[in-house]
Amino acid sequence: LSVLLRIRLLPNGELSSVSVLETSGHVSFDKSAVSAVRSVTVFPMTTDSSIFDKNFRQFSMRFTPEE
Repeated sequence: LSVLLRIRLLPNGELSSVSVLETSGHVSFDKSAVSAVRSVTVFPMTTDSSIFDKNFRQFSMRFTPEE
């Protein structure tokens, strides 16, 4: 059980968008992962714009339940 999300951030660390790239097949699990990302007010962010653009403007994150 895992869902792959695409996360896009603004340079100040605020969430721009989050979307499902690969569903887990369980709507409630997918919604829970998206909700978890949206619950973060501001992501800690580097002030180096080149590092931000390369690594944090858009990235993917896989969510799996803890065992």
